[in-house]
Amino acid sequence: TALIADKRPDEAFYHVGEALRIKPDYASAYNNLGVLYNRRGDIAQTSAAYDKALEIDPALSETRFNLGLVYLTSGEKEKALRQYRILERFNRVQATNLLKFIEYVDSRR
Repeated sequence: TALIADKRPDEAFYHVGEALRIKPDYASAYNNLGVLYNRRGDIAQTSAAYDKALEIDPALSETRFNLGLVYLTSGEKEKALRQYRILERFNRVQATNLLKFIEYVDSRR
């Protein structure tokens, strides 16, 4: 994640790929891959990476939060709310934060 924060996406993609080559069931690496694709604006790949992370670890709250934001920014409020409801079971703080984003977007429409 440091490479993502440092805005060195090519290196980050390489290292995430290596992590997945070594450990193909590394859910957090798929989350990081989703973040990288999202920064590129590739929503289809972003969603696919997040879906794979959640297939491996359904309780990965960071990914649920991220996927909820993707749905929200794509205009899919009901899907974002679904992530919120699931997230409530695993991480109430992140669930509350996602709900605040949903409410903010609603207030701007």
